[in-house]
Amino acid sequence: MSAQIPRYIKRFLITAVIEAILVLCLISAARLLYVRKAVENARKLTAESQYDRVIKELRLAQAWAPAYPAFAETTRGLLAEAHTRAGNQPDSPANEPRSFTSGISPLEKSLIIPDRVVNWLFGMINKQANELPPQIAQPTTPSYSPDPAETASRPSITVSDPPYRGASGNSFSDTQHAPQNDSPSNPTESSPASDPTQEPAAVAARPRNPNAMWGASIRTETDIFGQDGKKLRSVPAGSLVSVHSTKQTPKGEVVLCTVGSSQGRFDNVYIRRHDLELYEGQAIVESTKEQRELVSKRARLLAQIETRTKAMETAAKGKNPYQEQYRSVLVEYKGINDQSVALNKEWGSSTGSKRVDLGNKLRLLKNEQANLMPRYQDIKQKKEAWEQNNSATKPDPDTDPQIQNLKEQLRAVDAQLRNS
Repeated sequence: MSAQIPRYIKRFLITAVIEAILVLCLISAARLLYVRKAVENARKLTAESQYDRVIKELRLAQAWAPAYPAFAETTRGLLAEAHTRAGNQPDSPANEPRSFTSGISPLEKSLIIPDRVVNWLFGMINKQANELPPQIAQPTTPSYSPDPAETASRPSITVSDPPYRGASGNSFSDTQHAPQNDSPSNPTESSPASDPTQEPAAVAARPRNPNAMWGASIRTETDIFGQDGKKLRSVPAGSLVSVHSTKQTPKGEVVLCTVGSSQGRFDNVYIRRHDLELYEGQAIVESTKEQRELVSKRARLLAQIETRTKAMETAAKGKNPYQEQYRSVLVEYKGINDQSVALNKEWGSSTGSKRVDLGNKLRLLKNEQANLMPRYQDIKQKKEAWEQNNSATKPDPDTDPQIQNLKEQLRAVDAQLRNS
């Protein structure tokens, strides 16, 4: 007589397995929320130049973030910038401890079912924002003309230079990426560039729309601003943008656009022009999913090259015996200046004895600034003199294997874009 598992035991086992998976999903979701919160805190600390605290804030998130591709690259970028600004060596094992997931691609780290479920749910929520699919019509917005007082505290952008025409008729407004030997008057000819960061990738020829423009963010952390000119948040490199209009302000050019990123979709926001790589002559609704993915990948590679180059420069500066003193004085000066701005604002809206007290504090801060200036000028002169006498220590990105590898990947992406 064969032994059979009683039905109630089967039900118990099935229920236990389901409950265990749900509990693990909740744990995974809690970890994702922790990583997200850590990234937000790290952004705020980065804005306040508290880089040591950024490293501490992301220490645990660094081990968990690879399981969540939406935050993995942002976490790495924030850590790299923090190590760079703090004068550390970001590639040093002592400064960047290996986690149990080290050496595995971020997309290969979500191997357990709960992480896959959480990533799938998170991806479904943000799918529309991530891809900006062509079926979503580009929103139309009324022209926006801020007054001078408003634009004085805001970044800005308008295409003022002649756009570079790519191999298939597309163009990049960002002329810093155009090859110097490529003639804008002959868009059908393409000359190979030895440096892919100087060669905008061409997208397949399509009916041209001279007023359309789209592209991607090329900074590890790209700031986006509201209509009032105030910073809303940062989005990672490779976030896609659909441009509605461009505008010139006293602080430079900005674009009014819709942004799709792993952080969500943001409509009618401003981004600094130099933080983007844009294609002219084609709307994002006319592009294919493959083209959008390749343009996003290209932008992420450019951001990685920039981060690595800055890390090399910072490492070289770290050899300067006056660099740390110089940085310390700058931090002190910035702290005094920030206090002055806050007190000035409070002083302007106060009355009576409080106004008098605030005025006295402002005078003390002004004296501190005046006393700090000679020390700043002295250490700056010593730092610059050392740099002039030790110019041979300046790093050469062209000889760095990591940068060369990234450039090879750029060339491959450009080739795919030309054939897309």
